[in-house]
Amino acid sequence: MTKFQQYYQQMWDQHKDLLSRFLDIHDAYKTNRIAHQQEFNEIGKQARELMEEWDKRLCTQMEKGKNGVFSSKVSEKFWNEVKKDFPLIEMVGVQIVHAGQ
Repeated sequence: MTKFQQYYQQMWDQHKDLLSRFLDIHDAYKTNRIAHQQEFNEIGKQARELMEEWDKRLCTQMEKGKNGVFSSKVSEKFWNEVKKDFPLIEMVGVQIVHAGQ
């Protein structure tokens, strides 16, 4: 298992409640963005901040050593791992306006 995968797994292990909750609302949001937008953004903000924190931990560890030049590539791989479970993570905070409003 690579370092970014280890960090991703540790994040899940330590924050299973939040991430599982976000996964449920994320899946509901896929089917009806308008109905689940508020909860997706609220829970998603917490989950996104957590993911950013773990990404920062991962890259900080790398930058301390001789592999600092690779930290941006590892960060990208970490976020690709995130997107396997949460493909709509970049939609957190986006407000969708219904055409009828």
